[in-house]
Amino acid sequence: MEKPKSAGLISSLLMAFAMLVLSWGCVNRSLPQEPESGRESSVLKDTISGTLNLAGSPYFVDGNIYVAPQTTLNIEAGVRLEFQNGITLKVDGLIRCLGSATQPVVLTARVDDWGGIHIDGGTGPSVFEYTVIEKANVNNFAGFPYGVLAVTNGEISLKNCILRDNSAPYGGGMVLERSDFTIQNCIFWNNSAFYYGGAALIDSSRGTFVNNTVFQNQCNNVGGGVVMAFGTLDFQNNIFYQNSATTGDPRLAFLTTDSSEVVTNAYNFLVLGGTNPMLDVTDNLRLLTGSPCKDAGNPDGIYQDADGSRNDQGAYGGPRSDW
Repeated sequence: MEKPKSAGLISSLLMAFAMLVLSWGCVNRSLPQEPESGRESSVLKDTISGTLNLAGSPYFVDGNIYVAPQTTLNIEAGVRLEFQNGITLKVDGLIRCLGSATQPVVLTARVDDWGGIHIDGGTGPSVFEYTVIEKANVNNFAGFPYGVLAVTNGEISLKNCILRDNSAPYGGGMVLERSDFTIQNCIFWNNSAFYYGGAALIDSSRGTFVNNTVFQNQCNNVGGGVVMAFGTLDFQNNIFYQNSATTGDPRLAFLTTDSSEVVTNAYNFLVLGGTNPMLDVTDNLRLLTGSPCKDAGNPDGIYQDADGSRNDQGAYGGPRSDW
């Protein structure tokens, strides 16, 4: 089945972007954790593949790293990568970040910010599970001005992940362009974009966006939450709350529609003001007792929570809710 055909909103805007000079302040960020006492960072740069294991963690990335076509980079549970300012991870092959509920993979800044992850093509899906991607700022590196996690002409599976405190001109948390995707049980928290999609920009792509929490993301222009242009989207059981934008719907905004676009939009918490979903900001946005989002997702059995009860909306609902 072919991906939706379009020149792509992002591609058409990049030339215009290259002519602009952004004067936009960086998001405030706290310093990353220091390595455990007595442990030295392993140093990474240049072309890499194979496996980054926990024994070598934390890894200090002091030069751009590259995963070549037909190769795979595996990152084990509990591994921490700390990127120097401006450093990027470019993937033309595959990447598999396989954390666990108790030992997530963490991709973060060494000091201030870093340049994000750019995936282009690949022979199969890149996979991120139980992974934290944080403190990247693509605004400082205009050679690739969108998506802290950007996927072009590829395929990605993102489950039980947290994308927080990131910023980019397009798609503060992530960008999907002409790609297939599964985004499930993920948290998009305090990401920022200048043009489109504080949390994410989906352009000419198709996939599922189910049981995610999108909270306090911002955009200076259109769409504080998710912005979509062309493609197909299965959009269920999500929580959107306190996202903001200058124009457009601050939750799920559509830039363009045509006859090929099919969107399933059901059982989402999309309240603007009034009802509070009761998210625990001290515990990664878990639902507090009495939340109206409990047992409010799709009642079909395929969406039921890990304990067998009806689906809870947000990142802690559904079959992968036990994290």
